[in-house]
Amino acid sequence: MYYSSSNNFVFSTLNPDDMNSNKLKFPLKEIVIDYSDQKRNFTINLYESPIGGHLLIAKEDKIEHDNGGYQFEAYHESNVGLALGDLRRKIKKHLSVRFLEKIAGKNYPRNDELVGLITSGGIVVDGIYIEFEKFSKMLDSYEGFQFKLIIKDRLQEII
Repeated sequence: MYYSSSNNFVFSTLNPDDMNSNKLKFPLKEIVIDYSDQKRNFTINLYESPIGGHLLIAKEDKIEHDNGGYQFEAYHESNVGLALGDLRRKIKKHLSVRFLEKIAGKNYPRNDELVGLITSGGIVVDGIYIEFEKFSKMLDSYEGFQFKLIIKDRLQEII
């Protein structure tokens, strides 16, 4: 098992010398430490495009709701190792920041900003599924404020 304290990752399936795409065996299982020192378990799957390219999708294991949990994607035209590096960087960046704050048992935007994933029936922020109805109630305290909504493909950087 390889531990890397410099980037909050615990790679349970991969040695740093195995970045050659011929040595990578998918699905990969990895553990990542989040902003609260909680271990998050991910399964990373590889999808090869028939016209070339490598798409990696990381999904958090053992989530509380079918639409919940962290999900990340990365793509590279020719090198799965580079796609894996991009994916790990993206996961590290997102898991190092918290966007929700629990006050009196309810989640609220921390620092008046949310970043997450739109899913069927709701959104996922900090790996937590929030139904659209609860999300609407969460925003009630911001009545009269301005906002800017930016929607990006999962392959694009958002934070």
